[in-house]
Amino acid sequence: MVAERDAHIKTLEGQIDLYEECKDKLVAKAKEYKASLRHEKQYARDLKEAQRRDELRFTRQLEESRRNEDRCRLLERENRRLKDEIRILEQPLRSGGINSR
Repeated sequence: MVAERDAHIKTLEGQIDLYEECKDKLVAKAKEYKASLRHEKQYARDLKEAQRRDELRFTRQLEESRRNEDRCRLLERENRRLKDEIRILEQPLRSGGINSR
């Protein structure tokens, strides 16, 4: 009877040791997972920040493009006005004007 009990105790101690090893491995894996998760969260934050910066840069570039288009339209308008003014000033010269006698 004592031998059976001792054998059973040895078996239980072996199982306890095995469970302890498994627990240690699981704790180590959980720590790895937690560290990996922290890394992934930081990576996601970095990506989000990069996307925000890209969106701001795009918005600034779009605004600059619109301002450039407005400037271009103003310059085209001014160019047409100056061409019209030159045409008006050149008309008397072409038609014989005042000094054509």
